[in-house]
Parts: sequence; C-alpha cells; structure tokens
Amino acid sequence: MNDNASESATPRRLATRAIGFRTWAVQLFKDVSASMKLLYATDAYHSQNASLAPPRRRRCQALGVIYERQDQMGAIARNTVAVVLGLVTGSLVNMGLIMMSGQVIPPPEGVDVMNTDSLRASMRLFQPKHFLFPFLAHALGTFVGGFVASMLAATQKMKLALGVSAFFLLGGIVNVFLLPSPIWFTALDLIGAYIPMGWFAGKLAASLRPESLKTRSSA
Repeated sequence: MNDNASESATPRRLATRAIGFRTWAVQLFKDVSASMKLLYATDAYHSQNASLAPPRRRRCQALGVIYERQDQMGAIARNTVAVVLGLVTGSLVNMGLIMMSGQVIPPPEGVDVMNTDSLRASMRLFQPKHFLFPFLAHALGTFVGGFVASMLAATQKMKLALGVSAFFLLGGIVNVFLLPSPIWFTALDLIGAYIPMGWFAGKLAASLRPESLKTRSSA
C-alpha cells in the first residue's frame, strides 16, 4: 500500500512543481519583456534627442563631466540588473528542464532526480539517455541567461553574456565534485554547455538589437 501510494504521489508532485515553474517562468518573461521595452525606449529617447542638447551643456566642461559620470553610473546599474536577471532566468530554465526530465525520460526505478543523495547512490544505474536532459538543462539555461543579460545590458554586452556563462560553468564544476558522473558526460558538459552557449547567446542578442542601439552601446 505504501509503495503504491508513493508511486502515485511522485507524478503528482512532479506535475505540481512543473505547474509552479511554468507560472514563475511566464511571470518572469513578462517582467523581462517590460524591462526591455523600457530600456529600449530610454535608449531611443537619448539617441533622438542627443542633437537637441542645450549649447551650454556642450560648452561647459564641468557639466559634461557630471553628465558623463551619471551615464556611467546608470550603465553600471543597468548592467548589474541585466546580470542578475540573466542568472535568475537561466537558473529557472535549468531547474524546469531537470524537473521535466523524469516525465520525458523516466529515471531508474526508485531514483528521485530532485534529490542529490538519491542521484549519487544510483548514478551507476543511469544510461546515456538519462544524461540528455541534464545537458540540455545546463546548455539552455546558460544560453537563456547569457541572452537576457546581453539584451538588457547597457555596455560590454558580450562580456556580460560570457560572464553569466562562466558563473554557470563554475556551478557545473562544483556539481562534478558533488555528483560524480561518467567522464564522457563530464567532459561534454564542461566543454560544450557553458562558454560556447554564452558566446552564441551574445552573438544572437547582438544580431537582434536595432542598429541605433548598437551604435550607442559601442560609443
């Protein structure tokens, strides 16, 4: 009786987690979209009105320095928010795919994919197919995080995308020590799921930005 109850409770628990994750992901997507629209509108405003700045501002060096410092502080704040949102978004994607993995590719009997101790004790039972979703979770989580950071950043967009991927790479290295996996998967995961995905994310974000914003961000 207890075993049957436990087996029936597991899918319900996974379904509940999946629904909760989907709700958080949808809300986060709306927040990120609203932030991107606001930031783009601000950039467009400054770009269109740069030529309308008062002559006194262009002639006065002291005021120029003040404005420049204000722009730098704004860029730092915006870049910080971009990195934080990138890390949060990437982590949610990672977590969501891991939670879904058990429904798409069932783990070995008695294994809880959300429990580190259970995974460590039963790692020898895993087949190559069971490592598909962990790799996708790491790769897509890094890609989405780097993309969000690059799209929202004011400057150094590619560097911030790579910075997000480096953070996830550090997490992957820690995970290797906490949860030993086959050598082939460890090598594939650390080499292909982090830095390359951050680079691709930065390139994609650069190709999607309007030309006026590219010029302003590179200035």
